[in-house]
Amino acid sequence: MPVLDHLLWGADDLDQGITELERLTGIRPTKAGRHPGYGTWNALASLGPGVYIEVIAPDPEQPGAESGRLSQIRSLKAPGLMTFAMRSGDLEALGARARAAGFQAGAVIDRSRRTPDGGMVRWRSLFIEGHPFGRWLPFGIDWMDTPHPSTHMPGGATLLSFSLSHPDAEALTAANRALGFELPAVQRGPAGFRATLATPKGTVELVG
Repeated sequence: MPVLDHLLWGADDLDQGITELERLTGIRPTKAGRHPGYGTWNALASLGPGVYIEVIAPDPEQPGAESGRLSQIRSLKAPGLMTFAMRSGDLEALGARARAAGFQAGAVIDRSRRTPDGGMVRWRSLFIEGHPFGRWLPFGIDWMDTPHPSTHMPGGATLLSFSLSHPDAEALTAANRALGFELPAVQRGPAGFRATLATPKGTVELVG
């Protein structure tokens, strides 16, 4: 069953996003690499076993790139939680559940990026479309044989809880359940995310 894999913290500038997250939490994500063709690059920090936070921003070395992720970043009014990923060892089955629920699921995409030390990280992802929930419905990820980022990225913080709110809370909750996602019921309210972390600066809430 898919479980929470990571949170995405969007920012206009990667260094500024890293600094802001460090200011809030006392942990400093490490730059991890670029996403060729998608126009983004990132920095990561562990939030405990099996979960991490990704700071993601436009990559200045890909000025002409366009992607859905870039559009999401540009829609943010300030740095903050932008979306999240659910980890699954069977993305094809996740796609089948999405189609059975009346959504659209694209092909499973093989992804990769080079690390700053010249290594290569590989994973697979699946994006679910044809629904009204935008970035509040997560995407699927499978790390295959790649060590999970939470095992080798800087730590110091632990995710205590993660929740969503949405004006159509019942429908989004039903969508998550149809997809097999292990998530708390969505709360009714303005569309948003809330993550509670134990950090060097105490208990901190990140929102988006």
